Amino acid sequence: MSSRPGTFHKGCPSGSGSELYGSTVGAPAQRALEEAPTAYEGIRALLRANIVTFADPERPPGCMVVLAAAAGSARNEEVSAFVTERRQAVRELFRQRLERGVAAGDVPATADLGTLAALYTTVLHGLAVQARDGATTEELQAIIESAMLSAPRADP
Repeated sequence: MSSRPGTFHKGCPSGSGSELYGSTVGAPAQRALEEAPTAYEGIRALLRANIVTFADPERPPGCMVVLAAAAGSARNEEVSAFVTERRQAVRELFRQRLERGVAAGDVPATADLGTLAALYTTVLHGLAVQARDGATTEELQAIIESAMLSAPRADP
């Protein structure tokens, strides 16, 4: 990774929030999140779509925005702020989808949406690290399924 912010920014999609995430390789994952019939199905679909990208042999494994933090972007305040903003934007996508789930009745109104959004963001980031470290697609799928077991369900 270059230490020059301009070089780093060229490798990332522009914009913020869902515009940022959905403008490039994140488009299928974001579409899966938004179009699924329930919030949890959307979250599962987003995570699955991301592991396709994370494990793509044509790309470096993992996710640049997640891995940049671990690789020392803190040495450059501009790069650090940039990747932090992008990680927070993904967390907000999860929170918004969970809010829609509450409105639709598939997520309990008592659920702590901020904590759930943080949980699924952490899972997404962990998948990137696991992919970088050589995890197989099957191993990444198993992680997703384990994470989804913790989802609070609305009463039928």
